[in-house]
Amino acid sequence: MNSVFRKTMAMSLAALLGVSALTGCGSKKEEAAGIDGTKTVMTVNGEEIPLGVASFYTRYDQTIEYQYIQMYQMYGLNYSFDTVLDEESGETMGQTLKKSLMEELQKQIIVSQHAGDYNIALTDDEKNAIAEVVKAYVENNSEDVRAKVGASEADLTKLLEVQTLVSDMRDPIVADVDTTVTDEEAQQTTLTYVSVPVPEELPVESGAESVVESAAAVVTAESVLEAASSAESVVTDSVEASVVNAANDESTGSAVVTESGAESLAESTVEEVYEEPAAELQAVAEAKAQQVLDLLKQESDVAAMGTDAITAVAAQVDDTLYAEDGQFTRNDTADTTLDANVVEAAMALADGELCDTVVKSEDGTAYYVIRLNKVFDEDATDVKKTDIVISRKEAKYDEVVSAWVEEAKVSVDEDVWAAVEVKDSELFTLAPAPQTEAESEAAAVESVVESTVESAAEANTNGAEPLASDVLSGAESAASAVESAVSAVESIAE
Repeated sequence: MNSVFRKTMAMSLAALLGVSALTGCGSKKEEAAGIDGTKTVMTVNGEEIPLGVASFYTRYDQTIEYQYIQMYQMYGLNYSFDTVLDEESGETMGQTLKKSLMEELQKQIIVSQHAGDYNIALTDDEKNAIAEVVKAYVENNSEDVRAKVGASEADLTKLLEVQTLVSDMRDPIVADVDTTVTDEEAQQTTLTYVSVPVPEELPVESGAESVVESAAAVVTAESVLEAASSAESVVTDSVEASVVNAANDESTGSAVVTESGAESLAESTVEEVYEEPAAELQAVAEAKAQQVLDLLKQESDVAAMGTDAITAVAAQVDDTLYAEDGQFTRNDTADTTLDANVVEAAMALADGELCDTVVKSEDGTAYYVIRLNKVFDEDATDVKKTDIVISRKEAKYDEVVSAWVEEAKVSVDEDVWAAVEVKDSELFTLAPAPQTEAESEAAAVESVVESTVESAAEANTNGAEPLASDVLSGAESAASAVESAVSAVESIAE
């Protein structure tokens, strides 16, 4: 699951203020039993942390993870908290998440303990905001749900104080990071390209076998024979070499090459031979790319063509082809997602210049048509400068925090922590906050307008034109509802 492998998200006051309830899904008996959040789940540098703090943190993040699970399931990916990630240990996705959350919470507590190093303390506004969230949590959650979570008002207050301090400390920690980035360091070269993928099989022509197919069959047969011969030669040589080495090595008898070992070597050798797609398949993609290139060469001003215009040209060859924009760092050509061969070809081009040959990808799975946009793209370079500064700050923050974590003395009571389980039968969801009077009025307006539009559309569909008076009446009703909503908002504001 994507979010298991991302950095665990911290709760924000703004997000929690919009939460009406943490809804627990389980039997009434389970909900009533709850967990004892007063027990100490861990000690961080001598500070005892109640289970309720860790439990609420886990349950809140679990609701976010569950949203990802539901999204993935919509696309047919059957992830769940009970999905086993490690067959050997039997560790589930929920257990992996729980472990990650514990480590992240420890880190946050450690960071908050260093707030005094930077003269950071909670402001009155922050304290008031935290109190508001805690109050909303208690008011909007049943006693059963709160017992199931096991977090008291003090626990939630502690957690929010920790996370607020961590947020406040980020800027001071990275304050001395060098924010100067030269053009040379960040220079971005931009290009537009069309990628033509190598097909998995040759296109089939209706009727008799085509010349291309005949040639492909010959090439394939020759390639197989040649590959088999090459593999046999490599395996034979390797076996002979191993036997010789074994004979010369008096200290071991383990150098004997078994039949299964030879088969494994043969398989790996064949894989290397067939690393690239077959030549006849590459020829199909190369021919398409050449057609796109030839058409672009006929354009009067290819340098001025936008991405959409180049896409339109590529679509003349194959309507599945399209143009994309890319960029790379000029003094660090590995800093890009572009293919290495594309970058190498682009390095030799000038502004607006079209590469006069198609470019084969490094792995042979695609062919590219390239038009360089700018050798020095100022806008892209400015964005890159910002990215570099952000990366420097992240590196500095991680360096400082990692040192604190390394020095910290942390112990976890695994028996206490075991009371919190992340599994499919222990689901929690976030319920939206109840609508205010103004929001309800606005929803009513939206409903009236949608109803009026749908009715008019239906009438037109049935061949009947709505009377002007009916449309006017509907519009006046909508306008009246809008005025009511505005009045309601103004009343609440007063």
